[in-house]
Amino acid sequence: MSASPFAVGALVDVTSPNHGGDVFGARVQSVVGDGTGYDVVYLHGGGAEEVAAEHVRALTTEGAGNALLALCGSEKVSEEGITTILTAQPGAAAKRTTGKGGVLSEALLTAVPSWAAIDVGLSPFHVLCMNTHLTVDLVRAFSGADPDAAERLDNDGRLPLHRLCG
Repeated sequence: MSASPFAVGALVDVTSPNHGGDVFGARVQSVVGDGTGYDVVYLHGGGAEEVAAEHVRALTTEGAGNALLALCGSEKVSEEGITTILTAQPGAAAKRTTGKGGVLSEALLTAVPSWAAIDVGLSPFHVLCMNTHLTVDLVRAFSGADPDAAERLDNDGRLPLHRLCG
């Protein structure tokens, strides 16, 4: 029996066929078999699945950033989720929306339908400020983990506060 490179509780990147090949941050829930796979739960609240070990790697800024963007645009957004991602990969806050309608992929658009209206070039904090589930505690959690978040401009030169105010 070979040792698994990732322990239960580890934060990892998953390239999942179920997410259109995008890379998302996840937490290992259990090791399957002798390390040939993992049960993971996605950091953006996108559910859980079993994935083959070849689709799992150490958490990167890309995976954490995608998870943070998805989380900030979701009704499942949470203080714990924001701080977990930003503590593990502070660079995730600099990730920007890309592609048609600002979505990362068709899979993400399916997971978060409201993203059809999101512009290209928004930071996770911009997306959070547009979320109808926004609370003061969520803003505090994000800005506490990333003090520069409120000063980042989007591609149109707008601050997150501009998105909050419409």
